Amino acid sequence: MAHPDSSIIPDSVQSEYLFYHGRPYGSDALLGPLEVLLNKGFAVAQFQNRDRFIFDYNYGGRHVWKSITNLRGSVQRFGGWNEVLRTEVLPISFEWKNWKWAPNYIGHVFEGGVTNRKIEEWYRVHGIPMPGVAAFLTTMTSAVINEMYSHPGVNQGSASTAMDLLLFDPLGILLFRHDRVSRFFSERLGARIWSGQAGLTPSGELVNNGNNLILKVPLSLIPGTSFFTRAGLAFTPGFTFHGTNGLDVSFGFGAEGRIQDIDPMTGEEIPQLAFGGGVFLDREGSLLASVLASEVEHRRLVVNIYPGVIPVLGGRFGTWFILRESGALRFGVSARGALGVGLGGGIN
Repeated sequence: MAHPDSSIIPDSVQSEYLFYHGRPYGSDALLGPLEVLLNKGFAVAQFQNRDRFIFDYNYGGRHVWKSITNLRGSVQRFGGWNEVLRTEVLPISFEWKNWKWAPNYIGHVFEGGVTNRKIEEWYRVHGIPMPGVAAFLTTMTSAVINEMYSHPGVNQGSASTAMDLLLFDPLGILLFRHDRVSRFFSERLGARIWSGQAGLTPSGELVNNGNNLILKVPLSLIPGTSFFTRAGLAFTPGFTFHGTNGLDVSFGFGAEGRIQDIDPMTGEEIPQLAFGGGVFLDREGSLLASVLASEVEHRRLVVNIYPGVIPVLGGRFGTWFILRESGALRFGVSARGALGVGLGGGIN
């Protein structure tokens, strides 16, 4: 493993940065506005029934517009405010099918809030004026893209989209603007965002992207270990084993998002899950390498090696490959300082 360079953030102010530490290796080295747009905005590209050719796509722009400008109609179409509150907002139902609120809080409030705080810290480090405003615009643009991409060709609004854009996404941004909240998640829960090394092929296919909330909660009964959770379009709980020099090895197995259907009557998002999980190596919270396996057809095996691991050209580049169920292969490279977009290719 290449010896990591020092952080671009001076040690004297490191404690002021809770989710971005300026490390020139691992997932930290790929952070930038394009990284957020590709990994968060197109997160549902991880579902196997999504078209990943993002430059020739029938985005649901009218769906998003009608969802937020005709809230009353969107709610009525969903079944009324009682149904919206019972399934989308409040955890008051014990029926699994009514747990739509769970991904709303995990994905939009917590994952989205940490992502916003992380890119705000990146903007601050890089001297971008009004970093809070820049982060808000980046995160909300990603949220809008996510809803447009999730509802291709849909012209009617939905309460689910309205709740995401008008309630959960802004709530996450507002919540993690508070230092005490962010510090609790960062220091007590070990919260991090691990994103994919998003790549674009010459044909315009987006591959190897994704945005995941990571939690590492220390286990007092077992020294040197933590309860590990990877959440987003997946839920893979497991354990982290803390090594020397800030190196951690984590294992997580559980559910991966396989398919996302849209109810044509209500606009409700209906996911189907598959088994999956993986092994992860990180240094001080910055992901260095991962191996993922799942039952999802277009990403049966995914291997990522981030910048700073392979001692070539100063460890500036990372690499990855994806094996599909059909035997097709996708592969690519990422680079430190490329703002989070890499190059990909494939063999069918």
